[in-house]
Formats: sequence, structure tokens, C-alpha cells
Amino acid sequence: MNKKVILVWFRNDLRTSDNEVLYSAIEKSDFVIPVYIFDPRYYTTNRYGFENTGALRRQFILNSVAALKSKLQKLGGDLLTFEGYPEEIIPRLVQKYDVDEVYHHREVARRETRISELVEESLWLVKRNLKHFIGHTLYHKEDLPFPIKDIPDDYNTFKKKVSKESFVRESIPDVPHVAIPPHVERTPFDVEVDEENLYLYGEGWAKQRMEELITQAELTQDLFSELSPYLSLGILSPAQVYHFFHKHLTSTKKKVVTSVLEGLLWRDYYRFMTEKISELLLQDRRRR
Repeated sequence: MNKKVILVWFRNDLRTSDNEVLYSAIEKSDFVIPVYIFDPRYYTTNRYGFENTGALRRQFILNSVAALKSKLQKLGGDLLTFEGYPEEIIPRLVQKYDVDEVYHHREVARRETRISELVEESLWLVKRNLKHFIGHTLYHKEDLPFPIKDIPDDYNTFKKKVSKESFVRESIPDVPHVAIPPHVERTPFDVEVDEENLYLYGEGWAKQRMEELITQAELTQDLFSELSPYLSLGILSPAQVYHFFHKHLTSTKKKVVTSVLEGLLWRDYYRFMTEKISELLLQDRRRR
């Protein structure tokens, strides 16, 4: 009997806990192949003369990917890392390892969605499916009190309706074990990684950082900015941050906790508005 294999394409979801893509892949397959691709489109100079990814962010990404690889190895798996275009690399891996399906988290910004489209198109050529998951927001898209096209144009209306009529889902448990095909290749992570401070990266450190912040929090401290790098790469999920700080909502911590929860809601609003506007622009182009 053939074993089912699912390729998990990591992007901005560098964690194993509260990761629906990884959790579902493990639940529905015999083997998973976790993959991260350093796409050169994010590491070039843009038309304005600025680097798309600066030196500090680049190092943060490298160490965060290394931390995820380390954790997956401790769980019995691994993280295959490549440099190149996902639409070229993923179909090649699918054919090489007879992968049944590819899972990934869907993004909303134009560049990210276009790359997903290119991967989807290339997978269709080898008769494979790219399955999309939604997991970058605090409130799940399906739990909103309105469709994306009807997202209110002002934040306060959005906040009132969502806070009153929606809810934050519970975090998905961490995966206990990751099984990869026994013959899968080992990709050396031949990049300059800050090994000495590797413990400062990854979801273990991010969770420890939340503990420190809530213990040492000053009323003037912007805790959301402290956590935003981890949210940006998906090292922490918005739901994990929400449930952690909501649990610590006391009279003495109310101001700092509320500021974090407000930051999460603003983040949702911007992401949903980005999706709304992208859909409107796409519809406009189709009409033309």
C-alpha cells in the first residue's frame, strides 16, 4: 500500500505549535516533507534603490529558520531548505518524492499571492494540488460577521462588530512527532547563522519573551512592538499571543495587556483590508 506524502511549504509560519498546516498534514498523511525556500525576489534591491530585506531582518530570518529546523529535528523530522524560486523547486520535489499534495498558509499581499499562483500553476502541470490554509490573523476569516468585500472602511466600526459578534479560536496543540520519508534528502543549511545566540530565536524563545514582558512590563512600554517581529514571521501566532495576554488581564496589568490586544486587532484590520482591496482591484482588472 502506498504511503501518503504531503509537502508542507513554510513561509511566514515558522512554528510547529498552533500551525494548522503542519498539524493537518501530519494528521492526514503517513509522511510530511517540511520545506522552506529563500526566494531571491525578497533579497534584491527594489526600483527605489532600497533592499527588499535589510541586513538585520535577513539575519533574523536565517536564525528563525535555523531554530525551526532544529525543533523539527528534535521531533524526528527535518526542514529542507533551498535558495531559488518556489514555482520551480516545489514541483521538482513533488515529482522526486511522489508527493500527493502541497499545503501552505495563504497570504494577502500581491507579491505573496502571485508567488502562490505561480506555484499552483506549476503544480497543475504535474497534476498536484496546492491546498490553502488561513492562519495569519487573530480572527479567522470564516468567523467574521461580514464577508471580506464588506469589511468596514473605518477601524472603529470593524472593532465594534468583530469584538461583539466574533470570537478567537483556541490555539492548535503542538505536534508530538514529525515523520519524514526515510529516503528524503538532507539539505545542509550552509548560511552564516548566529549559532551562539540561536536560543534567542524560534518559538521557544518567543514564548519565553512573552513571559518576561508580562512580568517586567512597564506602563510606558510598547509590548506589541516587542512581539511584532515574531508575529511577522509567524514564530508566534496571533491567537497564541491573544490567549497568553488575555489570561494575564488583571487590574494592574490592564493597560499593557489591552495595548497588546489592540495591536493584534489593528493588525487584523490591515490584513483584511489588504485582502479586500486586492479583491476589488482584481475584479476591476477582469472587467477591463
